Amino acid sequence: MNKLTSVIDYMANDADISLIIGAQGSGRTKFLTDFTKCVATGEKFYGYEHPCFDRVLYIPQEDAPAVKKYFKANENNKNIYIRVAQDSIDISDKQVQEKLAYEIESFDITILILDLPVIKDMLDFEVINEVFDFLKRLAKDGTTTVMSMHETKIATLNARNAVPGGNHIAVVPKIILRTVPGSEPEIIKLSGRAVPQ
Repeated sequence: MNKLTSVIDYMANDADISLIIGAQGSGRTKFLTDFTKCVATGEKFYGYEHPCFDRVLYIPQEDAPAVKKYFKANENNKNIYIRVAQDSIDISDKQVQEKLAYEIESFDITILILDLPVIKDMLDFEVINEVFDFLKRLAKDGTTTVMSMHETKIATLNARNAVPGGNHIAVVPKIILRTVPGSEPEIIKLSGRAVPQ
């Protein structure tokens, strides 16, 4: 198993919270849709074959029609739930979190995909902490979250919110990958598991 395959195995099974970053057009959504198909249907992804079929809730905030079209061939697959809201869903809103937790429990979701989630005030350290506290509670209950963000937002957040020991965006995820057009994702952060070099 090569390094990236091992990282994807970790992301699918044990990582709790993973973050996919990249510039616009770098392939973040393609990574997430292919990862979703892998864990929900067993389709190979960067050499990784998922041993079981997980139930995935995919919430796209941008390119929702393209995501729905991508999964059209799998619309009868009961392991993939695509939720496209009429308006943006603010993941920092407590009511949204309650509804999402209920939906995850009701459908026995094991993997949550948040493709460019809306966060009310991404530059507010306390808001970011609350979002990650919510995702950690989901992880404690058995749901892995894979989230994508624009790389420019990450740089801004890290510059403004780098509080030692805090829950800011570079600390909490066990995996951070950067998508690169025309090549494999780059591993930016990996903690909690050794992988082949």
